[in-house]
Amino acid sequence: MFDRAEEQLAALLKGTIEQLDIPRELHRAAVAQYQHVAEYLGAAGEFDENDIAIYPQGSFRLGTVVLPIGRSDYDIDLVFRLALPKETITQRTLKGIAGRLLAEFVQDCVAERPSLTEGGRCWTLGWPRFHMDVLPSVPNPENAPFGILLTDRDLRLWQWSNPIDFANWVYAQMEKQLLAGREALAKARGVSIEQVQGGGKDDPAGDGAGAEEAPRPLLRSHPAPAAAIDTAHHAGSPGIPRRDESVRGGRQRGACHASLR
Repeated sequence: MFDRAEEQLAALLKGTIEQLDIPRELHRAAVAQYQHVAEYLGAAGEFDENDIAIYPQGSFRLGTVVLPIGRSDYDIDLVFRLALPKETITQRTLKGIAGRLLAEFVQDCVAERPSLTEGGRCWTLGWPRFHMDVLPSVPNPENAPFGILLTDRDLRLWQWSNPIDFANWVYAQMEKQLLAGREALAKARGVSIEQVQGGGKDDPAGDGAGAEEAPRPLLRSHPAPAAAIDTAHHAGSPGIPRRDESVRGGRQRGACHASLR
């Protein structure tokens, strides 16, 4: 009876998560567009290939994207990091550079052309079922290697942020909670903890992760979007995507080809 109740609860939670999570086909389309944006901006001829980095932040990095209440499109957050000292550039100029490059990206799209609008801190690329908020930034030398300084239309001072280290901290907390949950489940069942972390279909984490694998986010039913083009900076840390080698010689038209229907 205990196992049956657990199975029913697990099925209920799984169904709820599937309703909240971004659909798999839309996730694939969003990842494809994210990669095209990153490759295009990274190929900007006026900058060195290592000057521009594009990477996801927030729920898209954590794998917890859900449809906002009252909205019909998913929100995806990206960081546009230009490797210049803040003393050499103003917030207005930095945001203008990002906006100009994104406008060129939109113009070069021959299919599924997104809209482009300016917000207080970011630029937004809009497709029919999701939008990408692209946040201009520069490195923060006081919080290296992943700290960034943000633009803000209404504030004079640079704003601080660190999406990569924040995501790493969240993953570390998740691992602690997952291990604590497995210990509690093992105690309740009267078995060893090794018997509830085997990574099979009975794995209480529900993701097939074994004892040596870090836990996945609750809603991550899809691969991490950054994984395809990330370059790892240190063990266990998500890297920062660089431009794809296929666009080293220049940009390619028709970047927006992934179907969103």
